[in-house]
Amino acid sequence: NSPADSLTPELQIAHGFLRLLRFDTRLPAEKKFAALVGPTGAGKTTTIAKLAARLQMAQALKIAFISMDNFRVGAGFQLQTYASLLRMPCRMLDPQKPLADELERAKDAFAKFDLVFLDSAGCSPRDHARIEELARVLGKRDTESLLVLPAAGNEHDCLTALRAFEPLGCRRVVLSKLDESG
Repeated sequence: NSPADSLTPELQIAHGFLRLLRFDTRLPAEKKFAALVGPTGAGKTTTIAKLAARLQMAQALKIAFISMDNFRVGAGFQLQTYASLLRMPCRMLDPQKPLADELERAKDAFAKFDLVFLDSAGCSPRDHARIEELARVLGKRDTESLLVLPAAGNEHDCLTALRAFEPLGCRRVVLSKLDESG
C-alpha cells in the first residue's frame, strides 16, 4: 500500500502526473528564443500572449514576438494585436523570402531583448516535410522549441503529436486551454 492508494481517484491521477511529469515554470530556461510549436489549433499564439504578459509583470523582462505563421489567414495580425496590447514589438516574416534567412534577420533585430517568442504555424502531425523544415530552421543552439498541446486533447492525438514533433527536440510541453479541460 502506498500513500496514493488512500487518495480520491482525482488525486491519484494528479499524483500519477507528478510522478511522470516534472513541472517547470521557468521561462526562459537557458535559451533566448522560445519557439512554440505544435498542431494547428493547439493555442500557440494565445499561449505566447499569456506567457509574455505574465513574465513581463513578474520579471520585468524585455520581450518581443516573431510571427512565423504566414500560412493561416490573419495569424500574424492576431499576434501583432497581442503585441500592441502588451506594448511589445512584433515582427512578421515575409512569406516570399526563405524562412531561415527571414528568421535570422528577425532574431538579429531583437538581439537586445531578454526573451523572444517565436510563433510558428501549426501543422498536422502527419505533415512530416513541414515538421522537418521547422526542425532545420529552429534547430539552432539559441532556440528552445516548446511543444504546445491542448489540455483537453485526447490521448491518441497528444501521443501522435509528441512523436511527430520529436525532430524539433522539444524537451518541454506547454499545456494550453486549461480552462476548456475538465
